[in-house]
Amino acid sequence: MDPNPSKLSELFEINCRYPEQNSNLQKVQFRHSHQSIRGEHLVQAESINTSIGIRRLELIDVVTAIKGTIVSLQAINEDTERMDKEIDAAQAFATSKLQIDCQNDFQRYHRQQAAPRRVDDNAGFQKERLQEVLLLVNSANNAAKAVMNEGKSVNAAAKEFDIKRMTLTRFIKKLKSESGTPPMGYAAPSQAFSSEQKDFLKKYLLQMASIFYGYSPKDVRCHAYECAVAFGIKIPVTWTTNKMAKKEWLMML
Repeated sequence: MDPNPSKLSELFEINCRYPEQNSNLQKVQFRHSHQSIRGEHLVQAESINTSIGIRRLELIDVVTAIKGTIVSLQAINEDTERMDKEIDAAQAFATSKLQIDCQNDFQRYHRQQAAPRRVDDNAGFQKERLQEVLLLVNSANNAAKAVMNEGKSVNAAAKEFDIKRMTLTRFIKKLKSESGTPPMGYAAPSQAFSSEQKDFLKKYLLQMASIFYGYSPKDVRCHAYECAVAFGIKIPVTWTTNKMAKKEWLMML
């Protein structure tokens, strides 16, 4: 609390008149100055405290904002990882589905291309590939030879050479009706080609049959005639007339 000005004037006059009281006046002045400075310091300290409080609040807001940003970034990171996993899973599923579809399409195409072709009815054979036809004819010839030359029964020969009994029976009857001799007696048709030429022709026909998914017996007979003409091999007149080898030649092949 500021002192009364009139009181200070009185103190000043007293100090002038009475020097011995100067020390008391100085004490009063010092006390007054000290209180004034102290008041200013208190005001400044209070102002500083207020500023510090404001700064503290601002820092709290900044820290809160930073924490919120960190949480948002973590959420974004989690969403990104989840999306990456979903994308990887979708790509894996799409790739697997595409592979399955391609495999199914390839198998479907292969089945369509590999389906046995319808054989000409004049050939007298069912729908089979060339390799199966050759194996069947070979088995039938061996079984017929065992029955007619070695005296085996039809049932035993059919079981030994893995051929149906009725098929073997019809095959033997057909051979007997056409020639009246044992089935291995067709020497003339089998001698149209030499052994090396027959082996070469067999390999060629099997290779072409694997490429074109089977040859009919008629195709084989036509190829045999064309090869004989190309190599200048002497062939029966019936080959030239029909533009193909005889059925007996195919059976003996």
